[in-house]
Amino acid sequence: MAIKLSTDTDIVTAVSGLVGFTPRESIVSLMFGDAGQYIVTTRQDIDAQATHLPQMEQLGIVATLLIIITEDLTADQVNQLADQLADQYRRHGITMHRRLHTTQVSHGASWRNIDDGTTGLVDDPEVSDAALHSQMSGGQPNRDRDQMRADVERTTTEYTGEDHLAEYDALVRLTAAVTTGAATELLSEGGRLAKSLAAHSAKSGHFRDLVLDLARQQPAESAHVLTELARYVRGTERGILLTPAAVAAYLTGNGGRARIILETAAASGELTRMGTLLEQVLDAGLPPTELAAVIKAAVEG
Repeated sequence: MAIKLSTDTDIVTAVSGLVGFTPRESIVSLMFGDAGQYIVTTRQDIDAQATHLPQMEQLGIVATLLIIITEDLTADQVNQLADQLADQYRRHGITMHRRLHTTQVSHGASWRNIDDGTTGLVDDPEVSDAALHSQMSGGQPNRDRDQMRADVERTTTEYTGEDHLAEYDALVRLTAAVTTGAATELLSEGGRLAKSLAAHSAKSGHFRDLVLDLARQQPAESAHVLTELARYVRGTERGILLTPAAVAAYLTGNGGRARIILETAAASGELTRMGTLLEQVLDAGLPPTELAAVIKAAVEG
C-alpha cells in the first residue's frame, strides 16, 4: 500500500500509523536514503538520547523529517530542541528537511512547521493510509502506549500442567493456529501448547529457529497467536514466548509494539539471545528486512 506524504498535514497525520501506536511526548523521525526512498521511522521519548544515529549512517540514511510531539514544552523549548536535534543529525551526515511540532496526534489538533511558521490541523489519523497499513499488519495506531502495554501484560489463568506435547505436535498446532488465523478455536488447549512451546524452545535452538521462521513468514498472525499463548504461562516461560512475538511484531514494521512486547518479556525474566539481538535492532532502528534475513540465514544454515 502506497502511503502519501505530500504535505505537513499528511506527515503529522501519518505518525500513529508509521509508529504503530499513538505517541505522546515523543520525537519521531522519518528516515530517507540518498535516492529519496523511505527507509524507517524511529521514535524516542522526548528526553532520551538519539542512540540510533550511528547505525543510521550504516543504512545509508541521508535525510529525515522530524515531528516533535509534546504538550509539556513551550514553543521556545520546542524550537531549541529542534535545533539541538538538527545539529546531532548533521554531525552524522543526516540533513533535516522538515521540522514539525504538534501537541498530540489527534483529529483537529494543531501542528506548526518550526522552520517557516505555517500552521494547520491534523486530519483523522484513524483513516489515514498509514493507519490502514498499520492495522493490516497488526498495528494499533489508535491506541496509546499505556493501552498497548496493558493489553500485552494481560494474563489468563496460569497453566501448571506438565503433560507436554511432542516437539512436532507443538509446532504443527502452532503453525495451524497462525496459518488459519483461528486462534480462539485452535487454542482451546492453549495452556498446554504454551507450556510445550516454552519447554521445547528452552531446550532446543533448532526448535526456537523454527518458531522464529514461522514468525518471519507470517509475522502479523504469529505476533497475535504467540502473545495470546504467553498469557497462560509465567516467569521465564512467558518471556520465551513473548520474544518471538516481539520479533514477529517488528517484522510487520510495528517497532512500537515490538518494544512493548520485548519489555514485557524482559520483566518476566532474563532476555534470551534473540531478545537481546532484537533489543539492539530496535535501538539501532534497523529495517525489519535486515532481521528477517538474519532469521532466514540461521534456519537455512
